[in-house]
Amino acid sequence: MLTPWCEDTGAEEDDYEYTPLVDFGFLERRSDLRGLAIRAMTEEQFPYVSMTPPVNRLHGLDYTASGDKVKDVTNHSSTGIFANLAGILEREMNYSLTRIMRQDGLWGHKWPGNGSWSGMLSNLLKGEADFILGSFTLTPERIAAIDYLHPLAMETIAVYILNDAYEVHGWLSYLYPFRNDLWWAMMFIAIIVTIAYKSLDVHYGRQKMKQEKCKKIVASSLGDFMMIVSFYFGNRPREKPVHDYLPLRAVLFIVCLAGNYVFLVYRASLTAVLFARKYVLPFDSLIGLFQSDYRQGTTQHTCRTCCSKWKYCIIII
Repeated sequence: MLTPWCEDTGAEEDDYEYTPLVDFGFLERRSDLRGLAIRAMTEEQFPYVSMTPPVNRLHGLDYTASGDKVKDVTNHSSTGIFANLAGILEREMNYSLTRIMRQDGLWGHKWPGNGSWSGMLSNLLKGEADFILGSFTLTPERIAAIDYLHPLAMETIAVYILNDAYEVHGWLSYLYPFRNDLWWAMMFIAIIVTIAYKSLDVHYGRQKMKQEKCKKIVASSLGDFMMIVSFYFGNRPREKPVHDYLPLRAVLFIVCLAGNYVFLVYRASLTAVLFARKYVLPFDSLIGLFQSDYRQGTTQHTCRTCCSKWKYCIIII
């Protein structure tokens, strides 16, 4: 695209004015393709491309250079998001669009072994089409073989099953608001604070070390640990044992303040966890779905399903 662009000024045959192509903007360079014939492989897929009247794939077929059966559907009225966009570009950029549809309706996947492609993608790679008009799903293999436009639409793929899953509620639900590493960190902090609190307690003489036996120290430390852990769940500290000691009261005030903050976060998260129901599904992957006793069905143009008394699954694609 960096070669000089020549504009005939109407002078002598060898007298031309050369203008570098880079001096023109993107739209200026592509605003007029002068009726260039462009071929597009397409396929009906609501709401992106729809044909009127319905395409008869059994009559009026042609063959590509590689032997694929195709049909020219240019004369069919085409509607839909991508079809309308292609019509606007055809009118504004002045090119002639020929729309071609394969008889087998295949989009394209890579065959294992020889690495060849099937469907519309094979026609594109063989030069039998200039682009594909439709909702062509991005896959790593396709991205390595062809160039995509920026995504113009997003599509959701869902699996619908009968509500055979059962709701899970148990005592472990109270652990879901925090991750395991956070629970361990909170317990570790509680141990460190307990050691610091007990050291200050002994230092300020509430219970003299030489008057207190080892068993009593362990028992009182365990009580202090439970008190500090209870701060995580909104409990208030006991007041009498630390009433006369300002450093101990300051430590408990800071720990109680931090514990109440943790409690507010925990209570809000627990409410969200219990409100959003958690189900155990009968399968955890597509492989598990196919190995189960669920019968699979597919639909392209509607998401209405009728489930009978047998287990039934609808995959919307």
